[in-house]
Amino acid sequence: MRVSIVTVSYNQVAFVEAALKSVLGQKGADIEYIVMDGGSADGTREVIARYEKKLAYAASEKDGGPAAALNSGFARASGQIFGYVNSDDLLLQGSVSEAVQVFEDQPDADVVYAHGYIIDADGRVLSSAYSDKWSVCRYAAGACVVLQPATFIRAEAFRAVGGFREDASFTWDGQLLVDIGLNGGRMRRVDRRWAAFRLHGESITGSGLHRSEAYAREKRRIAERIRGEGALCAFARCRGLGRVLKWASDPRIVGRKISERLGFRGSPKRPQAVRLP
Repeated sequence: MRVSIVTVSYNQVAFVEAALKSVLGQKGADIEYIVMDGGSADGTREVIARYEKKLAYAASEKDGGPAAALNSGFARASGQIFGYVNSDDLLLQGSVSEAVQVFEDQPDADVVYAHGYIIDADGRVLSSAYSDKWSVCRYAAGACVVLQPATFIRAEAFRAVGGFREDASFTWDGQLLVDIGLNGGRMRRVDRRWAAFRLHGESITGSGLHRSEAYAREKRRIAERIRGEGALCAFARCRGLGRVLKWASDPRIVGRKISERLGFRGSPKRPQAVRLP
């Protein structure tokens, strides 16, 4: 089963090589790797060029934003499974082969996703990152998080909804999952760690853009669309109640989060010096 992975980049010279290596270094999987650069001027293009012989396709030109670049990359993809890793994130070793195994074992699954880590600009682990059990209703309430680089999607499910919504400036990944979910897609969470999500000053989360009014507007539009499709739940309009029900439905993960925050014995350490396994 071939896995097509797309990385989009723009002026990410400090991180892009690590992202490329994390994909190209995967073992035990048939990977078609596509890199779409938005015309970087900071040396990113030169880094990508060093790996071009190992890539199925690479381009560096002005694009319509991350969602448009991802759609353009996946339009060239031939795999049965799609994955996408931003140029500042990482795949952990073995994640792709494990994802393929899950799809083979669960042929009814349309989206398979797992947990991971939050890392800093230097690649040091800050904390664990846990994905929630999928629920469009809890997503509407802002109480459902899926770790983007640890997510893999069947190509047919991606194409059935027309790919990413290119009018989204911040929430293209969440909107895709919502579209697949509303289209009847089946989501499967795996209790493994597959990726690392990087926080730094220029990322959407690290820069605080996820707290901006523009970001909030996009989230509201998603919630309105979910309710408009008839996926009404008592907590679809209530973030607090959505969180309570999320915790109640996922006690094991909640227990892990509490244990790690309190630093109980056996929980992953959080000091800045810790590096990825």
